[in-house]
Amino acid sequence: MAITQEDIFIGSYYRTQFGEVREVTGIVGSNVIYTPHRRTAASVVAMPSQDISLIRFAHDAQKEVERP
Repeated sequence: MAITQEDIFIGSYYRTQFGEVREVTGIVGSNVIYTPHRRTAASVVAMPSQDISLIRFAHDAQKEVERP
């Protein structure tokens, strides 16, 4: 189940339907800038920042989670 666009906040983390955790680092216009975090065998690795439309981010995000 997707979250609403109004529930997306800078500094928050969201888990996608694919198990990826995304940290919102900015919202510019109708785009969300986020840093994906992926779990490895030894730790959690932050990948390069990406941007996506607010609508798509809300669709992909399943729920807000604590910091990975």
